[in-house]
Amino acid sequence: MIAAALISVIGDPKRFGSGRDMAAFLGLVPSQHTSGDKVRLGRVTKRGDSGLRSLLVQGAQAALRAAELSGSGKMKDGKLRTWLLDLLKRKDTRNKAVVALANKMARMAWAIWKNDTVYTAAA
Repeated sequence: MIAAALISVIGDPKRFGSGRDMAAFLGLVPSQHTSGDKVRLGRVTKRGDSGLRSLLVQGAQAALRAAELSGSGKMKDGKLRTWLLDLLKRKDTRNKAVVALANKMARMAWAIWKNDTVYTAAA
C-alpha cells in the first residue's frame, strides 16, 4: 500500500537529489534554522503529502511494535532492530522514535527505488 502511494505521489525518485530531500518533501525531517556556522534543528515540519506521511508513520509504529516483541519472532535480530531499540531509549517520547523510523523508511525506500535494487536486511 505504501509502495503504491509512493509511486503515485512521487512519480520519479530521480527528481530528488537524496533521500533526505524526498523525506523533506513528505514532511518527515526537522526544520532547519541556520545562521553562520550554527545549525539548529526545529520540530518536524509536517509539510508535504499528509496521506503518504500517515501511511509511513503507521508502518513505523507497526515495525516498532514488532521490534519490541523480541520473543515472538515478529522481527529478526539485526542492525535495524538494534538501531530501533537504541532509538527508543534515546528519544524522550515514543512518537519521536516513530517519526524518526518513518524518516529512515522513506530514505531507504528512495535508495532502493532510485538504484532499482531489492531490499536485503543487513545481518
